Amino acid sequence: MNGMDPTLFTDIKSLDRLRQESLTAADSRKPLLKAAQQFESFFTQMLLTRMREANRVFEADSPFNSHYTRFYQGMLDQQMAVEMSQKGSLGLAQLMVEQLSPTQGAILPGQASGYGAMGSQHSTAKAAPLAEKSAETGDKPVVSKAQPIEKTVEPTAFDSPKSFIDTLLPLAKGAAEKLGTSPLVLLAQAALETGWGKKLLRRLNGESSFNLFNIKADPSWQGESTRVTTLEYKEGVAVKQSANFRSYDDFSQSFGDYVEFLQRNPRYREALQSAADPERFIEKLQQAGYATDPKYASKVMRVFESIPQLSGDRAL
Repeated sequence: MNGMDPTLFTDIKSLDRLRQESLTAADSRKPLLKAAQQFESFFTQMLLTRMREANRVFEADSPFNSHYTRFYQGMLDQQMAVEMSQKGSLGLAQLMVEQLSPTQGAILPGQASGYGAMGSQHSTAKAAPLAEKSAETGDKPVVSKAQPIEKTVEPTAFDSPKSFIDTLLPLAKGAAEKLGTSPLVLLAQAALETGWGKKLLRRLNGESSFNLFNIKADPSWQGESTRVTTLEYKEGVAVKQSANFRSYDDFSQSFGDYVEFLQRNPRYREALQSAADPERFIEKLQQAGYATDPKYASKVMRVFESIPQLSGDRAL
């Protein structure tokens, strides 16, 4: 079964093992995921059964239309449902974990930014190549890789805005130099998106996604992703939606992908041309559709203005 958990639909004892694991497991996500996969397998089996019934009228004259054929087809469908749930084919199990997990169900503080919020358009693994349209090549995808800005920053539990600033400022400087803007405006944007690092998106297994800018995973994204509930604004009204967001190995990859994301996408050309002016840069990002929150730019600038005082370094 291609490396999956070799669970058979006839293994009724697995339900009792799941109950015992939920009582003793240190990580509550694992039994929760397994329970969600069980539910998804039951639901998938129901779908397959209804599809078989709908097709039965066409099998009336088939020599294989017999009680025995239907019996073994039912067994096959039940096993297929188990395997499909383990692969996450429908995505129901992941959605259930997001809704029921205390660390996954929160609404994003950044008001749904990044690629998916533009309208047209969550085990640790390296960020894979991404493909986006380039102004120079027309509709031909350009494959690139999110490169770290500097050396990797180890995962950090930010206990204050100051620790957030002190840890990420070197990376922000590297990214800002590539974009031609102020590192403080990048820190401000990341702080707004993640609540000063305290509300970073998490993968299904509970590990950090390191996604500081809440960039969404569109169909061209080939790296790891995580699905969470986010807040989008449609005609000024905030609505909840589920969306996929990119996951990285570390914060340096997050900054690196942010730089490439803006530079590869023609719609942010005006923002990059205004990068020397932080306020105008953020306004142009918002106008280009980076975030759906109508007050996104003003929120970022309020954080931007507070950074020198919060860091304790007036020279910033």
